[in-house]
Amino acid sequence: MRTYILNVIAGRKKGVFPFLIKGLLSFASGVYRLLHITRKGLYQTGILRSARISIPVISVGNLTMGGTGKTPIVEMLARKIAQQGLPTAILARGYGKIDPSQDDENLLFDIDHVIRLTGANRVESAKRAIDEFQARTIILDDGYQHFQ
Repeated sequence: MRTYILNVIAGRKKGVFPFLIKGLLSFASGVYRLLHITRKGLYQTGILRSARISIPVISVGNLTMGGTGKTPIVEMLARKIAQQGLPTAILARGYGKIDPSQDDENLLFDIDHVIRLTGANRVESAKRAIDEFQARTIILDDGYQHFQ
């Protein structure tokens, strides 16, 4: 199915059905773009507000998902900061994970002075990192995809 859709998008499939699929995808893309612009505008105007955290936050990421080397950079930063004796928290969303202990990225972060928290609400995770683990620095793994 994925290959078929990619072939439709690339123009390698012709006919009425591929034409309809491409039209539907274009419409859905337009709706998504409109929603994204609206949401971004709500943050830019202050109607929706980004959270402020009382300690330094480093956001690692880009606008693509997966496979671009973000996690090794997060690990390297965490090691460097931890070497200075600063308790550090790495916050990740854990997309699609039922049990955070099943998150294979957790295996990479067996570093002294570093805690890795997985959860959909990064603001709550940050508060927990500060209150429960006395974190003095927070690193957001894949943080550029969220305005909050």
